[in-house]
Amino acid sequence: MIPPKDCSGCGACVHICPVRAIEFVKDREGFYYPEIDCEKCVNCGACEKKCPILCPQGPKAVHTAAYAAQNRNEQARHCSSSGGVFSLLAEQVIRLGGIVIGCAMTKDCYGAEHQVITNEQGLSEIRGSKYLQSRADQVYPAVKEALQNGKRVLFSGTPCQVAGLHAYLANAKTENLITIDNICHGVPSPTVWERYVKHWESVKGSKVVSVQFRNKEKGWKTYSLVLSFENGETYKSICTADLYCRGFVGDYFLRRSCYDCHAKGEYHGADITLGDLWGIRHICKPMDDDGGTSLVLLNTAKGEALFHTINREMECQQVDFDEAIRHNPSYYQSSSQRVNRHCFMKHIQKKPIINLLDFYCGTRLTSRIKRKIMKFMATACRGDHL
Repeated sequence: MIPPKDCSGCGACVHICPVRAIEFVKDREGFYYPEIDCEKCVNCGACEKKCPILCPQGPKAVHTAAYAAQNRNEQARHCSSSGGVFSLLAEQVIRLGGIVIGCAMTKDCYGAEHQVITNEQGLSEIRGSKYLQSRADQVYPAVKEALQNGKRVLFSGTPCQVAGLHAYLANAKTENLITIDNICHGVPSPTVWERYVKHWESVKGSKVVSVQFRNKEKGWKTYSLVLSFENGETYKSICTADLYCRGFVGDYFLRRSCYDCHAKGEYHGADITLGDLWGIRHICKPMDDDGGTSLVLLNTAKGEALFHTINREMECQQVDFDEAIRHNPSYYQSSSQRVNRHCFMKHIQKKPIINLLDFYCGTRLTSRIKRKIMKFMATACRGDHL
């Protein structure tokens, strides 16, 4: 099997195994990894032959065009992480009688999961970013069944989840499948997120009922994390000040495979790649209204065809591909692992999460000094073993 440091958790192997000898087991960091039941295993090798890391088989991105795009429905754009293009694509597939599959928060808001959406009302559940890893593999069989029944399917996920879906569907007819991946920074630990939510539930004395990772009340470029509670209270913080968001962007608790991602650059295997057009001020100044602008990369003719069916519902301008991704390096570049990530993750089950996040990600002078000392010690220790 694949080494844990390389496994993206796509889950294809779980469903590919003909004797159900593989199950996903959560590790102490909160990430799922495959575990083989040796008594059931028949050594057929199917899991390794179709693993998208060990044997890449999916399509590679062949860029036809890059676009700056904004949904003309301002309410939908405001509720979206960037320009609201995903909502338009999803609505179009549903209007054509298809289904849409994307990432939603669980009911308790402690985690994320992929859901099957069959009507426009349900799209609010899968709209917007979710900064933690979901179990996308649980809906792979639903995708196959829908395709077998002749339905259109729009699947949205991280690049590694799209690769996992392609591996699972290797022998299936996929002409009715459209895939969308995102420009991914990496997936944070579900355990860190769960403990962070529980911290705020303790502070507010109430359960969290909804989460917005990219609230635009203060603008698209100064987005906020918002937690809404059952008792009517809220927690709001711009993401540059929120400790969880600082830890996520600072690469403290990403999945190990995210530090050497196999689904970057040309290995984006989706029909369409979506992201934020962060360089909009330099690339497309007239659309720079701080309300959110999507970067749309069309990787296949199938993706291009769907995108152009929504032309009348969006403001859209073609942009230079190289210039656009220059401002969004996560498209082609993995996150950098912190030298003290191991120390952070070792303590997530033992110490109050807010104290741990403040120590590693806080802005106070004492926190910054302590981090520099820790970094020096970790670097020196690592050097002793070279």
